[in-house]
Amino acid sequence: MKKLLLTASILLCCSLTNAQDTIVKRNGEQLLSKILEISATEVKYKKFDFLEGPDFIDSKSNIQLIKYSNGTKEEFEAQPADNSSKPKESNTDYYSGHVSANYKIESNGTRFRYKENRINELELHQLLLNTNDQQINLLVRRAKHAKGLQWIGLGGLVVGAVGGVSYVLGEMIQETNMQIFGGICGGVAIAFPVASMVFKHRRNVSNAEAIKLYNEKF
Repeated sequence: MKKLLLTASILLCCSLTNAQDTIVKRNGEQLLSKILEISATEVKYKKFDFLEGPDFIDSKSNIQLIKYSNGTKEEFEAQPADNSSKPKESNTDYYSGHVSANYKIESNGTRFRYKENRINELELHQLLLNTNDQQINLLVRRAKHAKGLQWIGLGGLVVGAVGGVSYVLGEMIQETNMQIFGGICGGVAIAFPVASMVFKHRRNVSNAEAIKLYNEKF
């Protein structure tokens, strides 16, 4: 049984390895990719480790050869570099091509769309984190932190309930300290929801800024 599982694992790894194309650039860089289209001057591809991500377009003048998944190779003759079609690069070297407008993230408050499909906030954050962009990742972390602190509003309900009970009992037994404690709890209970609203605003702002940066860079 163990031998069967080992054999299946090896075959699976081999099939995944063989399914990828390799772009060899003239500067020696090698990119594991999935070739989508080759035109007279450009090569369109996806990064193999992020097939759900954007399409990348590179000039043939930057590429020496392509090793296809079926074992064949295609070499390209050296061409004069065309600066107008030179791929863009981000500070993190993640982005190296042009992105179709279909890959822009649309947002309306807490609703998000990507590739014409609705996505939730968790999917949005995963998409943004996959860029490995430091600025975007920082904004995503801020949004997540603010989202966690939003739950402080529920604490206000608990404090308010305890304060209300304490105040009523204090009135019944004429205990001033309990009445004072209940009043303090009431004030805290009001402050908690206000703080929750502040954190919610920070969460929405961080998400909006991260989306804006993504659409500008990618």
